[in-house]
Amino acid sequence: MFNKSILILCLVIFSILLITNINASSKFFYAEQWYVIFNEQIKRKPDNYKRNIFFLKNALKYPFGNPNYSLSKIETREEWNKYKLLFKMHVNLLLVKQHLYLGDLFDTRYAYFYKTPKKNAILENLNKATNLYKIAADYYTEALKYHKQLHKYKFTKIQSSGITNWEDEYYRIEMKELDYYNIIEKELIRIEKTKEFFKNKPNYY
Repeated sequence: MFNKSILILCLVIFSILLITNINASSKFFYAEQWYVIFNEQIKRKPDNYKRNIFFLKNALKYPFGNPNYSLSKIETREEWNKYKLLFKMHVNLLLVKQHLYLGDLFDTRYAYFYKTPKKNAILENLNKATNLYKIAADYYTEALKYHKQLHKYKFTKIQSSGITNWEDEYYRIEMKELDYYNIIEKELIRIEKTKEFFKNKPNYY
């Protein structure tokens, strides 16, 4: 019954995608729909980070559908509460990744002297990268809020292989194996050093 519900949900969303080409946002009403659309988008155009972010932000903004059509088998109130918290934590972590990927497009990781003629454009792009990395840190802060709320549901089990990685993320954060603050801080420090390099160099070889 559960697998059939998931299949129906995916088929409905896929049909809408074919009709609208993912342009009519009014066609989607629930958080899970936006999440499924995001996953379809990742398969087709994984590097379209702005579009990925658009879908994920809507997944956070829109309400959840009926528990009967969730992405996991839900039988109790505790399972439902845990499912919603896991979903929001997971989506925020995805937004962290997407902003890091987008920021990397503007980043300059190697400061070569022969790039100095383009230093003004490089510095402008480094500022964009910095802003995107800081936004990523904000989403990580949000993810940690939901992670903290999940502590009370630590022993509540949800029966679904579809969200196993959500719970894996919870435990990785819990065990300090996943720490985006540390990752982002290192990136920001490196960017500041790169900016100083270009600021102190003339715009010629």
